[in-house]
Amino acid sequence: MKRLAAAVPSEVELGFHLCYGDWEAKHFVEPVDAGKLTEFANLLASAVDRPITYIHMPVPIDRSDDAYFQPLRNLTLPPQNRALPGPGS
Repeated sequence: MKRLAAAVPSEVELGFHLCYGDWEAKHFVEPVDAGKLTEFANLLASAVDRPITYIHMPVPIDRSDDAYFQPLRNLTLPPQNRALPGPGS
């Protein structure tokens, strides 16, 4: 990901879409919570040498409970990356 991000011109916003994959609007794997997404986003942010404009993370349609989002408290983005709340936040 570091090499791919470096290939994007600096004047172009860089973002990542983390995806579990789906078929007919259902994830192939339903995430227990946002823990693995948070872990991967932290790894991306530490590996990429430029600002990341967004990291899109999937949320199962039937999940709006605090337990799903709790792991996001461990999201550690460098100062040049700013977390933005999603819809309904």
